[in-house]
Amino acid sequence: METNKVNDYLMKKMIQKEAMKKISSDYPLNDELLMKYSNDLDWEEVSGNSNIKWTAAMINFWGDRLNWKTFSERANEEILIPELIEKFKDRWDWSELSDNTDLKLTYDLVDKYIGRWDWGRLINRSWYNNSCDLYSIEFFNRYAQYIPMEDFENSSLWDAVVEEEENAIKKEKQITAKRLQDLENGGDANHLFLFAQHYLVVSCLRVVIPKKTQRFF
Repeated sequence: METNKVNDYLMKKMIQKEAMKKISSDYPLNDELLMKYSNDLDWEEVSGNSNIKWTAAMINFWGDRLNWKTFSERANEEILIPELIEKFKDRWDWSELSDNTDLKLTYDLVDKYIGRWDWGRLINRSWYNNSCDLYSIEFFNRYAQYIPMEDFENSSLWDAVVEEEENAIKKEKQITAKRLQDLENGGDANHLFLFAQHYLVVSCLRVVIPKKTQRFF
């Protein structure tokens, strides 16, 4: 009989613990509830709960209970505002923050914390979902000294740069075709020869210069 009571008690405690874990992970807890159940909540789950409306005061008060690696990974755009990034700059896990697509990157933000980013992860965010509108040849040229070349070719930044270069080549070829047509229709033979010679030189330069060693231009 006593054994059954113990088993029932243990089962009840397990259920309660699992229920509190679930509440910790997705219930929109406020500061009052965090205070009331602080010793019962699973703070690993609380750290990743994107339904909590965190304020600077709440983060400051509960900062020692948070798992900042999880918090940085799961923080949403309401938390990742310039004021809170600056206020807690020494507590964020910058490797996780570098990969968090809810963080809207700007050149000002990248420049301000340039020595804190995990550049291997920063250049490999999901740009197809417009989470990093900065990815471009300009971005590469601006931060080339920080970008790990061993990660570059397999990154989202690489895909964006290649697509931009591809579009530029397509546009150039369209312009070239139009110019050739205009010359054929109304230009003299000498102008046509000079234009073809110039285009041939530019095309050869694109082939001769190794793409991995040149700066994009």
